[in-house]
Amino acid sequence: MKRFFAVAVIIITFGVSGLKAQVAPNLGAIRDSIYNTSSRFYYPDLMARYQMMDSTLTLTDYHYLYYGYPEQDTYMPLLDNSAKAELENIMGKRTTPTIKDYERAIVLAQTILKAEPFNLRDINALAYLYAQTGNDKNAEILMQRVSMICETIMSSGTGLTEDSPWWITYFNHALDLLAILNYKQEQPIILSRTVEFIPVSNMPNKRDKGCYFNYSEIYAHGSEYMNDIKAPKRKMEFNSWEQTRKFRY
Repeated sequence: MKRFFAVAVIIITFGVSGLKAQVAPNLGAIRDSIYNTSSRFYYPDLMARYQMMDSTLTLTDYHYLYYGYPEQDTYMPLLDNSAKAELENIMGKRTTPTIKDYERAIVLAQTILKAEPFNLRDINALAYLYAQTGNDKNAEILMQRVSMICETIMSSGTGLTEDSPWWITYFNHALDLLAILNYKQEQPIILSRTVEFIPVSNMPNKRDKGCYFNYSEIYAHGSEYMNDIKAPKRKMEFNSWEQTRKFRY
């Protein structure tokens, strides 16, 4: 099976991204809203819409979904999902996939996303699988989902300085976002207890040398998993995306 697959297309350039604001998330305000049963951002209601493939969710909704997820009991950022290895094997097959291959891969991707609902790589995989099996409607909704998650992360800062990093809730979100942007990334460098820097050799502005990411939420909510087995390196990759956000509704 083809290992490289593109399911959504966006162009995001620094300073011309169309984002209304690039500021760090106010985690306290988010926490207050997602626990408030009368709030439009009450988390169980938002997540129910997300899981039901609601294409009307706004970028603001995604902001509360993405940065509110670390408050949920299912958030375990330092643990890996055993379904990922099997999905890698199916997606990496060189032979023509069978219907059973696709069906099994869909189940595996859905299983992964129950625990990691904002995992860009596996949303991407599931959209590809839906497209291959004729479920174009769900494929397009997932394309939109990837775009919105990327925009959510990129609205959390400029990503160009240590003081204005992009905030992530899983380490692989940084790597996957840079892959989506078609950035040639190098080995991440830990700068502090909250920020890492990933050198990039093909930044749009040559004066910029890479991107900064704030990973503080990962350890703030996941210290009990620190001693677990290190997650294996994923094999699946993204194609670069070259057109505008055509799947925004």
